[in-house]
Amino acid sequence: MKAHWLCLALLFVSLPAAARPTRTRHQHETSKRRTIDVKELSKAPKLTKLAKAEYPPQAMGQSDEVAVSLLVDLDNKGEVTGVSVLEPKTATGLGFEDAAVSAAYDLGFEPAEIDGKPVPVQIVYNFKFIPPKPAPEEQRANKAGLPVEP
Repeated sequence: MKAHWLCLALLFVSLPAAARPTRTRHQHETSKRRTIDVKELSKAPKLTKLAKAEYPPQAMGQSDEVAVSLLVDLDNKGEVTGVSVLEPKTATGLGFEDAAVSAAYDLGFEPAEIDGKPVPVQIVYNFKFIPPKPAPEEQRANKAGLPVEP
């Protein structure tokens, strides 16, 4: 079952330092950023493309609803350049975090702007994983105690 996105919240905005290297999916920069107030934005980033995060197969029958909060780096083109898990603080071990991080790289955004100029920002993005409901034939078989054919 597909995970549903919960919300998109602007955490803080950062402006690039001089000659800062471009962040990639596998490489995070270590340079300092100047944090500015979100009120300085003339335009917040706008979600333009949703991503599908699949419920991890290894979690079937082992977990209820799970929420994963991510800190997502967007460049001045609105592209996702980095992702880290904020919540849950302790990994579930069932693949929710990996599914959310992977899906985050498929998100699309219009860039944030200050005075009409695109700027990189960090946002908080949440995925909510809801266990899929069994197919009607599985429910009938389970009630009768019968094995379910794949």
